[in-house]
Amino acid sequence: MCGWLSPDINGSATYLDWIIISPHSGFTSGEHMGYDHTSLTIFGNYLLLPVQAERTFTSYLQSDIFHRRSEHICFSMYYFARGNGSNVEAMKLYLIDLTHADASISHPVVINASSSAKQQLNWVKFEHEYRHIGRVFQFAISAQSNSQLLSDVGIDDIKVTNSPCYQGGVTPSPTPVPAAQKVLDDDFDSNAHSNNWSYDKSTWNVTSFSSGKLRRNYQSI
Repeated sequence: MCGWLSPDINGSATYLDWIIISPHSGFTSGEHMGYDHTSLTIFGNYLLLPVQAERTFTSYLQSDIFHRRSEHICFSMYYFARGNGSNVEAMKLYLIDLTHADASISHPVVINASSSAKQQLNWVKFEHEYRHIGRVFQFAISAQSNSQLLSDVGIDDIKVTNSPCYQGGVTPSPTPVPAAQKVLDDDFDSNAHSNNWSYDKSTWNVTSFSSGKLRRNYQSI
């Protein structure tokens, strides 16, 4: 898996392997993302941890070994996970310093579920910057399947760079949603709205707040 492994780190725990799926395959029975982040289509692959609410599992991903070539290291990825409330933990990210004989593991960075029960499941970008770390290192990601998660956990487009996460003045843009996922979207600004939603024209009227009558009757937001 592009240098990432799913090892059995602790023999006393039960482990559930990550799997590579293609969204159009319909392989899993749980709730998962309907499109691949890389291609923004149903054709492509991402990494999935199937969630089983009735049991608690822990699964690990371990990266290949990296060599630091600058002061800054940026870890980034896109992921999805739905929690049954706010601040529901989906994963933890660890940095393992291999510079010396006795490897040291950093304090984990908690990655919360990207959406709650009433929110749409979307790909969300996660990134974390490390400074002043050892010359040789690797990453590990742990994820649990438990009753707090209402969807499967997905990962795509992991990237590790020898540079700061924030490149002065460059604001990351949100991931666009494929057209196939927007068939019921309507902003009522284009002529295409009638193709998505039908309405009783005797009751509803598509209009503009610039109309003097509406401006007198409604408060501007």
